[in-house]
Amino acid sequence: MSLISVKTMEQNGVNNPAVLEINAGTLEWQIREFVILMNQKRESLLRVHGITEADIEIIRYLNVNEVKKMKDLGDAFSLKFSTLTSTVDRLENNRLVKRKSSKDDRRVVFVVIAPRGRSFLQELANLYVDATQKIKQNMTAEQEKSLFNSLSEVTK
Repeated sequence: MSLISVKTMEQNGVNNPAVLEINAGTLEWQIREFVILMNQKRESLLRVHGITEADIEIIRYLNVNEVKKMKDLGDAFSLKFSTLTSTVDRLENNRLVKRKSSKDDRRVVFVVIAPRGRSFLQELANLYVDATQKIKQNMTAEQEKSLFNSLSEVTK
């Protein structure tokens, strides 16, 4: 357990981490710790691949739309061409996307998601799948349903 975790627990009146009584304070603390941990894992993954949150959206967009002209990609994200060019340069250098020249018009450049881009999206999804599996491992079907319903209410 991290020092931050222990300090947070002490601030919430939890003196012994081994014996936690489930109440609003400890549940709030546990949710906060979970969110912090997931954010840290996500940020670590982004650092490894050298990309930003905005880059993820472009990779996801290309994953769904397969091939896009640079111009259409810029329009979809309201990006200036110079900004889009540097973003695609970075993604291409990290082998997450590829540029392809048009056979019909040399002025047109297409951007496609590369296999490594698809692998990245799968790795990102696995962060959440793994966390969900860990949460569910000691739950009954009824508890799972209750948690799902509670989370659905929060995310409305």
